Amino acid sequence: MKHFLTFIILISSILFSLPRYSIQESSGCINCHINPTGSGMRNDYGSNVYSLDELSIRKWINTGDEDWDGYISDHIQIGGEFRIQSYDGQDKNRIFPMQIDLYSNIDINDNVDLFFKYGAESEFYAILKNIFNLSWIKVGKTMPNYGFKLDDHTSFIRGGNSGNTHITDNHNLDQGLLFDYMSGYKDPIIIESGLKFGKSVNFTFSLSSGLRDVSDEELINFTSNINYINKLDFGSFLFGTSFMKEHDFTMAGLYGGFSRGKITFSYEIDKTQQWISDYESIASYAEIAYKPIQGIHVIAKYDYFDRDVDYLSGAISRYSAGFEIYPLNILEIKFQARQNEVENNLTELDLNTEYLIQVHTWF
Repeated sequence: MKHFLTFIILISSILFSLPRYSIQESSGCINCHINPTGSGMRNDYGSNVYSLDELSIRKWINTGDEDWDGYISDHIQIGGEFRIQSYDGQDKNRIFPMQIDLYSNIDINDNVDLFFKYGAESEFYAILKNIFNLSWIKVGKTMPNYGFKLDDHTSFIRGGNSGNTHITDNHNLDQGLLFDYMSGYKDPIIIESGLKFGKSVNFTFSLSSGLRDVSDEELINFTSNINYINKLDFGSFLFGTSFMKEHDFTMAGLYGGFSRGKITFSYEIDKTQQWISDYESIASYAEIAYKPIQGIHVIAKYDYFDRDVDYLSGAISRYSAGFEIYPLNILEIKFQARQNEVENNLTELDLNTEYLIQVHTWF
């Protein structure tokens, strides 16, 4: 029960986005989100244009609220995000709130925003915009911009299974990378800058307090991220690379994807040094999404994590399949079945198929 409650707290503290939307639209996350690097509160375009016209089922578009943009005054915008999930697997069957977050953004002027998130883990920062050529600076308490910000925090490129399958007694470290509250993680203090070169190249770099060493409040973590996104006759594509260094710990990865017609493919692979002891670890993710009609996405996904590439057992693979339905511009319903496999299983693990149903709404 203790681990399950910790899992709830972990998940409810996180909000990420869906990278495939960025690939499909060949545009950066800044087009739809207040946060220039994506996730969280949506701006006017994200709420009233993309969510309404491009996300929800066409037949029901006229039932959406095209007037709501969250502004309660000329300079103050509010919003929220709520998720409820039913989980059945590994001898557990629960219904619980995954996320309850409230947002506010104060538009000081055309160049300065103050953002606040209120939830299990609070977040706040100031954004200085349009310094030159759409560049920006962010200062406050939030995550560095590394790789894809997936909405599924149990993916191994984020935090991992977080209590469902363990391959060692160290439950904090054998599930995925360091974006995990169970390992003592907390949003760091950060100074981040973003640059945009032309229409296609986006670059961010930051200094922050410790992520691996959360007790160190000095600016010891360096993170950089660069990607190229474009749309050509054969489809839209994105390619990016990320790097993070904190003392002796390093992490580097490649990510990207391709979209043509109704199919979108996305991937990420990351390699770390000294995340778990002095091991070299690898985490990867790949997803294919098929959109038969607007508002319905059929998903197949593969996740992989090897905590020690030199050790020939213990790597975890997870196969997932399901669908997402967007009946309204503020509503998502997700169903997913997942199967975990462990190479050369040295422990007694009950790896039954997991089933998830999630209801997600925002405003």
